[in-house]
Amino acid sequence: MFFDGVCGLCNGLINFLFFIDKNSYFKVATLQGDFAKENLPRVIIVPLDTIVLLVGEKVYTQSDAVLRVLIGLGGPWQIFRLFYVFPNGLRDFIYLSISKNRYKIFGKKDTCRLPTADDQSRFYR
Repeated sequence: MFFDGVCGLCNGLINFLFFIDKNSYFKVATLQGDFAKENLPRVIIVPLDTIVLLVGEKVYTQSDAVLRVLIGLGGPWQIFRLFYVFPNGLRDFIYLSISKNRYKIFGKKDTCRLPTADDQSRFYR
């Protein structure tokens, strides 16, 4: 999963993911980093307005990425499958509305998040 490394909301989501994902199923990288530049189409990483999930060669963005991550956590998180009843356009409209205002609401850091010693294995480099 690729995220905006300076976004307060995105970093909160990564903290949540690391707490819930005890088996370290998901690995992450910042959209600003070299790993994203080498592995994602430039058109996705330039606007920095979406979380990106890369599964094999398939790229998921916006609400699809968030839902796939939540569902991928298994257990009670499977309830988020219900959101697929809403049209993708509606889900993405809501996602982008939050995304456009995320710095105002959740803040913006001066630099990208760096992995701590405990979560280094969860970051792509």
